[in-house]
Amino acid sequence: MKTTKTLLIVDDSEADRFAYRRYLQRDANQQYDLSEVGSGEAALARALRQRFDVVLLDFLLPDMSGLEVLEALRVQ
Repeated sequence: MKTTKTLLIVDDSEADRFAYRRYLQRDANQQYDLSEVGSGEAALARALRQRFDVVLLDFLLPDMSGLEVLEALRVQ
């Protein structure tokens, strides 16, 4: 039986987000409820509205670094 995890993909590259989606959808043992954003600020706003089990985070975002996003998520 598949379990479902909520997952947030944070990456400014549409091609990279597409690759993550394709890879995750091939997992036979896990189902994912995917959300995607292209910036750190968008990730923080989404995390205020929804809890995620997993965050896939690009290190170099257009508005902040991945480490800044992680620190802000920790504070939230």
